[in-house]
Amino acid sequence: MNVGRLTDLLADSTASRLPPGRTVTSVEGDGDMQPLWLSDGPAVIELWTRMHAEHSRSGLWPLLLDSLDPNDGAFRPWGSGEIFPEQMSSPTSHDSAGLLARWWDTYTAVDEDDDMLDADTRLAVTAPFGRTWPGLAPSRESTTNPDQLAAELAQAYLVDRPQASGAGRCSIRCRGGGGRRLGRTL
Repeated sequence: MNVGRLTDLLADSTASRLPPGRTVTSVEGDGDMQPLWLSDGPAVIELWTRMHAEHSRSGLWPLLLDSLDPNDGAFRPWGSGEIFPEQMSSPTSHDSAGLLARWWDTYTAVDEDDDMLDADTRLAVTAPFGRTWPGLAPSRESTTNPDQLAAELAQAYLVDRPQASGAGRCSIRCRGGGGRRLGRTL
């Protein structure tokens, strides 16, 4: 379901409860894609928890992001717009076994002319399988509530980062939909 630009989504009551921040415009395309909102300051667990709880209503996902360089005031790549949502595809558009098999074949291939590893070392990385793709692991029932696990990981992420300027900012994002519109992920 397409719901429009992120700024339209933020116009509801959610935006009034956000700390200072801004929408980020992607450098991709003609400048009308705003794939995320980014807080000006460090993230706090209370904001992430509230946004996560509102996801089913808002369609917005809270993200905790770090910059490439902690000393970079532009908070690259997120704050500078070096994100490319139009190049993304939905995970459901891919056959996981086929995709992983192709990656396995690519990354276990030995390039005699341009490889930092010799053939034996390259194949030892995927031992005991070598170049042969072992297939998908058997699935199993989840024993953990995904929302509870997400909350625990968010808490651990923020505990590991000092609340200094530029560390672990909070962002909210809609999953990319068709064309230049953003779609809700429910």
